[in-house]
Amino acid sequence: MTGRNSQGKRRAKPVLEALEGRQLLNARMIGPHGKPINDKDFQHFVTQKQNNVAVSNRRIAYTTPDGAQVQITLFGIGTLAGTTVRPDGALNLVYNNTTNTSKIVGHVLGGTGHAPLASVRDADTTVGSPSATGTSPINVVNLKKFDLIDGGIVNLLGGVSTLALASAGSNTQILVNAVAAPTSSSASNASAAGTTLNTVTTGGVTTIVPSGSVTPSTTQAAKPTGGTISIPIVNGTSRSIPVGDPQVFGFDPTAGTLVRFNANTGAALQAIPVPGGGTAIAGVGLGRNNGREVALVGTGTTIFAYDVVSGSPVGQFSTASLGASGLRAVDGIGSSDTRTFVSDAMAGTNGLIQGIDVTASLRTGQAVPLGLPFAPAREFELSGGVTGLAGSDVVYSTGAAHFDSFVPDQVQVGILAFSPTVLGVRETARTAVLNPLTGTDINVGPPGSARARPTMALGSIGGSLALVTAVVNGQNVVTLLNPTNNTPTGAVSLNDPNRLAGLSESFHPELAGGALVNVTGTLLRFTGHNATGLVLNASSPVNLVAIDSATDTAIIGRPLNHVAIPVRNNVAILSTARGPRGTSTKGGITVLSALKPFSILTLP
Repeated sequence: MTGRNSQGKRRAKPVLEALEGRQLLNARMIGPHGKPINDKDFQHFVTQKQNNVAVSNRRIAYTTPDGAQVQITLFGIGTLAGTTVRPDGALNLVYNNTTNTSKIVGHVLGGTGHAPLASVRDADTTVGSPSATGTSPINVVNLKKFDLIDGGIVNLLGGVSTLALASAGSNTQILVNAVAAPTSSSASNASAAGTTLNTVTTGGVTTIVPSGSVTPSTTQAAKPTGGTISIPIVNGTSRSIPVGDPQVFGFDPTAGTLVRFNANTGAALQAIPVPGGGTAIAGVGLGRNNGREVALVGTGTTIFAYDVVSGSPVGQFSTASLGASGLRAVDGIGSSDTRTFVSDAMAGTNGLIQGIDVTASLRTGQAVPLGLPFAPAREFELSGGVTGLAGSDVVYSTGAAHFDSFVPDQVQVGILAFSPTVLGVRETARTAVLNPLTGTDINVGPPGSARARPTMALGSIGGSLALVTAVVNGQNVVTLLNPTNNTPTGAVSLNDPNRLAGLSESFHPELAGGALVNVTGTLLRFTGHNATGLVLNASSPVNLVAIDSATDTAIIGRPLNHVAIPVRNNVAILSTARGPRGTSTKGGITVLSALKPFSILTLP
């Protein structure tokens, strides 16, 4: 395009060429406060537009009470729909339908320069759940200016390569499935002395490969891979013992007491009198009252609650309100990730299970149901034991059914697995429990026999189901079962002479106030500046833990390869192996080849 000035001379008017338009796109102000983004993030942003995800569902902006301007942006596939900000300014970050290339990036400007964070979760998980069910993968969660507040929870069990927070407070729980960042490959050709060379870059490592060759001309040792976690400040409550033995509650119907046991040694640690005790029909399990863990004991139509740390009474409520659904006496109590269930084996045809809201029930004094009652199908008869597993949404109940077709007039002992749904629960599996001595089915008798017998106490210890199977020499023998196939994996003897009528899930009261980081997958690196009350519990190899100063902290790797914690005060470092021979204790690491199998730890 041309024009003339006031003197009538021609001059050229600048015109954008097609390639220059790319510059405008590259500098598009889609970051917070007018901050441009790089090419890769811009492409992620375009991808979102192409998938018809509204801007409002991939970018969240708000102002904290202290005046900080906050913006959260999701790059790549996915949505932030469902994300909310509490009145106190704490963020409940919700994502959904992400992939392993998606990224969540947060920016904070002004105020204190930091923003409070209450939770991070996939939209398909329950609020506060430590379960992996429904979680999607994501590449990066960069919230390095966000402080996880006391009681906060982050659930990234779908897989994440990079997690960055500013800090974590007390009673916090971070669950991460650590995975390596997705790799990209590029190739270019070069020529040397008449030979074509291919320069191949994969995962940041470059090798030169002659054309047609399958062996690189230069070799390089494989670098460790995995996910990374960065939390500069951990402000958990100091504890004298970083991680102790798990504990479990059992109900002694003869003495009418709720007994606290060391789940490893079997030692009885505390006996709590239960009003109206003395019945063999009872249930014991754990639940959450306003987020705090309580032990629940059901006798008759009353459920009593006790604090799991101190054993002090918390309250009680009646199950008479469940009578309309057919439930009468409580003979089983168990909890999944965030939900609690009670059973009555004598209700209906084969027994009933009902979900309840523990917090609302203790507040009102009457059991508040959640969802519809569940009645087992295909002639499975409940027998009164109910339990859950840490970090799982599956619940298990004892009973009997026709597992052995060679004795059609008999039913055999089995365990029914079920999962919560929007309306109630649904059965997911049923498996026979075999006699650990003979490996054969355990016959109960003709149909109806299982319901006529005393409660089969079922609990869980770590990642195993725990079934009370006998009383020998004044001790309750508890058989540990693989929850997938009910195969016996061990046993523990609890020091109580009377057969227990109920058994709870295991718990760790010593972790109260701590900051838990449970890691599945391979952790490449955990870094921090100052950590107090930190428990890092990993199921797989941990390459490096680097913290400038740590107090009342436990680091558990399976195995743990490298540690850099120059300043330590009451720090326990445990590994399944170390060094070429697997026994090196260099760096203050305690090597325990028989370290307990991984199970997600939860706060009391």
